[in-house]
Amino acid sequence: MAAAVFFCSACALAANYTAIDLTPSGSLELRLTATRTQQVGYGRSSATGNESHACFGNGSAASRVDLNPSGFTSSSANGTNGTQQVGSGYNPASGSRALLWSGSANNYVDLSPSGSLCHRLRASAARSR
Repeated sequence: MAAAVFFCSACALAANYTAIDLTPSGSLELRLTATRTQQVGYGRSSATGNESHACFGNGSAASRVDLNPSGFTSSSANGTNGTQQVGSGYNPASGSRALLWSGSANNYVDLSPSGSLCHRLRASAARSR
């Protein structure tokens, strides 16, 4: 996995940034979207049977949590409000489903209406009201 960091030393208001490698050892792939406190996305490795699993973390590879619910073969998180994670998953019995997690694989809500093919939600759906 390649990473690029760009900076401008000539900018008067340039901020200092630190790059942190969030890819856990042994991962084949990791894709993330971030807020100030939490990163969400998906990862896959031999531990997941090379299937994508939704995950989130809080600034380090060691903090990564696998969100893939039991019975789902794959999943992906697309957004977060820092507390809840939103995305989709594939269950062989019911197809693609829109999902809302609250920090763990066991703590999720299937947001798709019965019989629907809805499968994508963005971070705005997870915002606190």
